[in-house]
Order: sequence, then C-alpha cells, then structure tokens
Amino acid sequence: MALRLTLRGADQAESPAAPFCAGCAHRAGGSQGAAVFWAGLRTANRYYNGASAITPYMAQTLRTRYGITLPLGIWSSAVSLAAFDPAAVAPQKVASLRAQFGVADGDMLLLYHGNYGVYRGLANLIQAMVEVRATLPGAVLVLLGSGRIADDLQRLIVCLGLRGAVVLHPPVPHDQTPAYIAAADLGVLPFPRLRWWRVSSPLKLMEYMAMGTPVVVTEIEAHRDVLGRSPAAFFAPDGRPSSLAAAIIRAAGRGADLPQLGLELRELAASRYQWRQQAAALEELLLRITLAVSWSSALAD
Repeated sequence: MALRLTLRGADQAESPAAPFCAGCAHRAGGSQGAAVFWAGLRTANRYYNGASAITPYMAQTLRTRYGITLPLGIWSSAVSLAAFDPAAVAPQKVASLRAQFGVADGDMLLLYHGNYGVYRGLANLIQAMVEVRATLPGAVLVLLGSGRIADDLQRLIVCLGLRGAVVLHPPVPHDQTPAYIAAADLGVLPFPRLRWWRVSSPLKLMEYMAMGTPVVVTEIEAHRDVLGRSPAAFFAPDGRPSSLAAAIIRAAGRGADLPQLGLELRELAASRYQWRQQAAALEELLLRITLAVSWSSALAD
C-alpha cells in the first residue's frame, strides 16, 4: 500500500517536504513493520493537510480500517497511448511471436507479464492450464518476466506435463512489451483476493487496455473499479485454478469477437487512464488542499 501525503502547516517547516510512503514501512513485515506503518499513519493524520490514494478502495480502506480523516484524492496507475499503440506493432512481428511460442492459427495465446511473486496467483494460473488445454488443446500461456519463484514455476510446469503449453519467458525492455501484448489474444491477471491486491492499481491492466487486448481477471476491487461490466473483461469469481480456467474458456468462446471487444478497452484507457488525466486529478487535490490551508490561515489571522 502506498500513501502519498502533503505536509500540514507552515509551523512544520523543519520537517521534510518529500512525499511520505507509509506502505514502504508496512512491507517490512512482522510486528515491527506493522508498528512503523501504524505510527506513520497516525503521524500523517495529525500533521498532514491531505492524502492521495491509488484506488477508490484504497481510499475506503484508509477511512474505515485506518481511521484517516484527511481530505483524500485518488490518482491511479495510467498508460501512454503513444507507447502502447496496437497500430504501431507490425503484423509480421505479431506473427513471428505467435510462431515462436508455437501458437497455430485459430489457437489462443494468453499472456501475463510482470514479476513472478509468491502471492500473484501464478501457480494457480499454471494449474488452470490443465483444464484449459483439455478444452482448447492448442492454447499457450506465456509468463513474461522473472522472479524468485521462477524455478518453482518451471518445476510445476514439468510436473503437470505442460511443457510447451506454458512458457516462462525472460523480461524484455519496456518498449518491446507492446509487441508481446499485441501478439496475445488475452491478458491474464490472476491475483488472489488479498488486501494488497484489492487496493492496488495494476499497471499491466492499463497496458492491456491500451493495446486493445481483452482480459481475464479475478473478482477484486482493483479490477472491477476499472473495468466495470465491460464485455471485454472476463471475470473469474476467485483465483482458484478451476475458476481461472472457466473464465479463460468462456473468453475463448468469444474468439472471433475479441479484437472488436478490445477496442472498447482502448477507448476506456483513452477516456480515463492516461497519465495527463491522473496528473489532473493530483493537481485538483493539491489545489483543494492549498485553498483549504489558505482559508484556514486567513481565518486564524
């Protein structure tokens, strides 16, 4: 969890003016990390003028769980439509990548890109491919990234007999990521219903949207608040392998319609999730806080 705050009052001038990230202390884990996290929130609530949260559910959590009474604004992750533009990826590059992963015409290529973390639902996603392949024998899942459980994931792939069906691909430079997304029929975010995912704003989701790639996602606030009831979003009720598999198979059933459905996601990204729109939201919050401080100072005088 990341909490960004603006320092309260001219009488606090000796305090550092840099943004304060309460979540950094919380990630330390254990009782010591939790104590530092709570102390940071109490200090912020007392001495700061306002805070911003990365999602609506994060703002709600700060209010209801942590008792934050500061003025709150929301600015989320976003995406550059120029950097993630499906029209800028050559069809030959898309065909080359699909051939590299052994995806035949008419078969599905699924993509997850990002860190291989313990709590990201990747083992469940790999297990889901057993059921997916029973229905869609040519489907291939590519996990584009790296992380400390890579060896464990590879062993799971071998154990389940999914060599070739699930591919661990090393990270690529950021400017190459759009090509891999363009080559995929579906982006997959298998995050479990843990609080830190529920309050998060996954950058990869914005990137899939900008590329017009339909998504399979779990039913958490971080996904639902962005996607609503978009027909290009296929929700799994939870992160269990069977639930993920059912959502993937359901999405594959719309195969011919997926490119058209994806256009709606790019339009959604363009209308709400560009960086300039999030910067405007932050600017509005800072202006609101500045005006409140000015009025308070004037009344005090």
